[in-house]
Amino acid sequence: MIKKIASFLFVTVLCCLSFRLMAQGETSATLQALSDEFSYLSWTESALGLRDEPSTPIEQITVYENISLRQCLEIAIAGNFDIQNSKRDLLISQSSYREAKSEFLPSFNLGAETEYNRTRKTVNDVQEETRRERQNLALTAQQNLATGGNVKASVDTVRTKLSNSDQEITNDGAIKLNQPLLRGGGLRRGLANVRSSRLSLMDSEISDALRRRDIVLAVIEQYYGILRAKSQLRVSLDALEQKLRFLEATKIKFSLDQIAESEVSRSEIQYLQERDQVVTRRRSYEEQLEALLILLGLPLQTSISIHDITESLLQMGDVHIPELDECIAEALANRYELVQSDIAIRQREIALQTAKNETLPDLDFDVSYSAGDQGNKFRDSHDLNDHDSWNIGLSLNIPFPNIPKKEAVRRARLNLEKAEINQKSREREIIRDVTQAYRRVKASESSLVILKKTVEQAEKSLEQELGRFDAGLSTSNDVRQAQDDLFQTRTNYFGEIVNYQINIARLYKATGKNLN
Repeated sequence: MIKKIASFLFVTVLCCLSFRLMAQGETSATLQALSDEFSYLSWTESALGLRDEPSTPIEQITVYENISLRQCLEIAIAGNFDIQNSKRDLLISQSSYREAKSEFLPSFNLGAETEYNRTRKTVNDVQEETRRERQNLALTAQQNLATGGNVKASVDTVRTKLSNSDQEITNDGAIKLNQPLLRGGGLRRGLANVRSSRLSLMDSEISDALRRRDIVLAVIEQYYGILRAKSQLRVSLDALEQKLRFLEATKIKFSLDQIAESEVSRSEIQYLQERDQVVTRRRSYEEQLEALLILLGLPLQTSISIHDITESLLQMGDVHIPELDECIAEALANRYELVQSDIAIRQREIALQTAKNETLPDLDFDVSYSAGDQGNKFRDSHDLNDHDSWNIGLSLNIPFPNIPKKEAVRRARLNLEKAEINQKSREREIIRDVTQAYRRVKASESSLVILKKTVEQAEKSLEQELGRFDAGLSTSNDVRQAQDDLFQTRTNYFGEIVNYQINIARLYKATGKNLN
């Protein structure tokens, strides 16, 4: 009877793991990671044989059950709150850029005015009253020039009516050109605001892409974290079942006076400890699901489960990673953060150019032409050739000692130097990120080889302890320790498989490759 119980216990403990190790042994050809042809998601689906699996569009999903990684990413991109805020930030930058460009669009201003005036005065004891009505209609147009100057044109019509029924109509027109020759002049100065705003828009576009990338990576990590938590819970449930059966076996042995009562107590303690472990791991699994809901932008009360790709991960073949030097070169060529550094430098250069221009004297060139006519009727007041004039002027203003402007130049130069230093620092940080991510991937590869052998040894150890226990040569504590070793190595082995996938995703990010 005891032999049957022990044999059944041993077979039950090992059957699931043996199947998985057999599947793991059926490795496919070496898989090329970090290829320019595929994003991380496409590479993963191809490596795990999931590319041809049907996928429901997220617009048609009503029940979030058995959600794939691709669907998780699509839902996150559509609903994540950080991404939604990033979209708003990008729209704000686009609005600011349109505003800056509108500086060089013609602007018009149409104005109208009417007033009534009554004046009384006494002359030689005689009171005189004068009434005056005045209506004015004006149209002004302005065009800013890329050189920093502007052209203004205006047309003005005034109708004045007196109390004696006399009226006077005046029509005036004018055009004026103003062009700074030193301070505020030149294409660089005139277009500085537009160029700076355009660079700010580019920076916002990159920030939006980086925020999306970070959310995508967080979803990938959370997805695999759920797989890890689910696997740990499954292992604990298996362990709980086996320890319950072992407890029953020890009770039978005790009833046959083959072991001491203390062995039963130890087995029961171990069983209760495993029950507590199940509670802890179930809570951890539920918290992982809640964290995924936050990333996806879904309500916390949403019922959700992910597609279990455990078996596909166990069957995954070897992965080929490019050499470290290649990864670093890819990162320096692809990382958006370096483009942001270039943009920051360019913005500081524009600020320095503007600050230098502000230290120059004011030397402005003005030319204007005006014409007008007046009469008692409108048809008698529109001949602008009756009165016209030209005006050309040059004005010079030299500020002294101009200390605020000079200090502004010094600050702008220091800010440019800071931006250049930050670029060098960012390059080194990227190299460090790639190196660390590469090192983690290689370490995971080594750990997987070691842990696979550890699982095999744990299997053999448990088999031996069960045989010794059946022969009365070991205690329940020895069997319990062998069980714990096997369950722990199973947990560590699958956990490292998950870490391997996460580390590859982080290497994709570090090298600037697309994640989705």
